[in-house]
This record gives sequence, structure tokens and C-alpha cells, in this order.
Amino acid sequence: MWGVGKKNEPLLLQKGIRTIGDLAGLSRKQAADLLGKHGLHFWELAHGIDPREVVPHEQAKSVSQERTFFEDTDDGEQLQNTLFYLCNEVSRLMRKSNQKGRTVTLKIRFSDFSTFTRAHTHTEFLQCSEDIYRVILRLFNSFQMNRRKVRLLGVAVSNLSTIYGEQLSMLQSTDSKSARLDRVMDEIERKFGKQAIKKASIMNRRSYLTPRSKDRSGTTPPTDNPEEPSR
Repeated sequence: MWGVGKKNEPLLLQKGIRTIGDLAGLSRKQAADLLGKHGLHFWELAHGIDPREVVPHEQAKSVSQERTFFEDTDDGEQLQNTLFYLCNEVSRLMRKSNQKGRTVTLKIRFSDFSTFTRAHTHTEFLQCSEDIYRVILRLFNSFQMNRRKVRLLGVAVSNLSTIYGEQLSMLQSTDSKSARLDRVMDEIERKFGKQAIKKASIMNRRSYLTPRSKDRSGTTPPTDNPEEPSR
């Protein structure tokens, strides 16, 4: 269930509550006694009760991609290759929605579930996969790993704007080689599907996509119930 984090999950498991059905089987009082106001919120969700208004066309706050490794890893090459892949996916989603962004964020979760973010905001808007990766790589290389193993990596671009009507700086290229390559790939994918073409720079990074990991992706809409803050 969305919103059940590392603090609430152990409390539920201790009471034998492993599924949404188990949670729905509790009384309101039992749920409140167990988790307080959060317990009531989760109990209502388990019963399909949610008074929040549905806003289907609300503009996204960010475009993001995450990867959770089935086996925690400290392999530097695999981590960088995964980040390279995630940056390409974020760029693809931004091009699809005709958006650019100024703030690039790196997310790292370690095997002990401690989660950290690092972000950098540009004066210009970014969309090209190579530009995003350069920022992410600088953030990653500046992070003190201390031999800890990584459970999850994430890449996000926020502070979004649509491309139409955007005024470019004098130094910002409107038609770089990388940007042209991205557009050519988009056209081929539209005609023949996502798997029809991959960048050679991705294919040469053999560990960017392995059966030991899983993806989590999408856009993040505004919400009044954010997930647990990162540290």
C-alpha cells in the first residue's frame, strides 16, 4: 500500500498484517490503536475510502526513474551504468511530454534503507540525456559511499517547463549532436517500438539492465501526502 514505509511496516507485520485484506479485517479502533491517525488513513484506503479529489490532468512536478536491485551492490561500474540508463529513460519521458527541467536530483537508498538525495539546479533548462547524465555523475561522484551497498538508485528532473515559448540563453545549443540523436531515436521508437533501437553507449554498458533489478518509473504529481522525507 502506498504510504506504508519502513516505520509502519514492521508494526503491521508484528500483528500478522501482511496484505491489504488483512488490514481491512481490522476494526477502526484496532487500526487507530496500532498506528494512530495513520492507522485510520490506511484502514480507510483498505476499504476504498479516499475523500481526496481526483485531478486527472494535473501537471506533474517531476519526471523520474528508479531502479531497485534484487541484490544490494557496491559495484561502481554497475551503479554508474544503471544511472546512465535511468538518465536516458528520464530524457525519453521528458521528450515525450515536451518538457525540460532545471533541477536534477540523484537518489540513493542503501541496504539499511537509509535514503539520501543530492540535487543541482541549472540556470538553463535541460532535456538531453547526455546533459542529465553529466550532472548525475558529478552528484554521484561527490557522494561518500563508505563501502556501503546500494539497494536503489533514482534520477529525477524537476522545476519543469514546456518547451514552447522558452527563451534560450546565448550559450545554450538548440540542436546539439546528442539532442539530434535523441530525436532520431524517438522517431524510430514511434514507428517500430521502444526495443527497436538502443544507443551504442548503452549497449556497451553490459550491466545497465540485469535480471537482478527492477524498474520503478513515472511522473510525480503534486500531493498533500508525500512519502517519508529523505535524509
